[in-house]
Amino acid sequence: MGLCLAIEMAPAQDPQPTVVLRTQGRGRPGEILREVMARPYDVILVDSVVHLPRDSTIPRSVLILGGDATVAGVVNGDVIVVDGDLFLHPGADIAGRAVAIGGGVYPSSLARVAVGMESFRDVTYDVNRASDGRVVLDWREISPVRIETVTYPLVFGLRIPTYTRVD
Repeated sequence: MGLCLAIEMAPAQDPQPTVVLRTQGRGRPGEILREVMARPYDVILVDSVVHLPRDSTIPRSVLILGGDATVAGVVNGDVIVVDGDLFLHPGADIAGRAVAIGGGVYPSSLARVAVGMESFRDVTYDVNRASDGRVVLDWREISPVRIETVTYPLVFGLRIPTYTRVD
């Protein structure tokens, strides 16, 4: 009679990808990224939304690239979201800054951010994955939507107001 022993091994964690800030761009967002990347930090690559649940603790700054993030746990550093929004839930405790580049920071009155919150909605960084495993950030300005509001009724003739049930 043989004895069967099953051992469950923890999955090997993928090594952190190297993040390269190829074009810093103008203004404060590039400075913030340089400051965070000069210290130890964690990288989370997302396609849609990442959740940092209430019972999670991250020991250093976290850089979330390419999607939205919700934070309800403890982060002992900064939370930087690139190309997405940052939602703070009740119980979130961030020891540094909460920053969204290419999106907004949406606070909760029951969350704590020690240093402050910043949103940069009109600039972002394109998150590109290189073939060698690196993640390359390229600065891009988000152009505002321009609406043409000027009409010239006398140049194109007189317009008679009409009524429809839809308008």
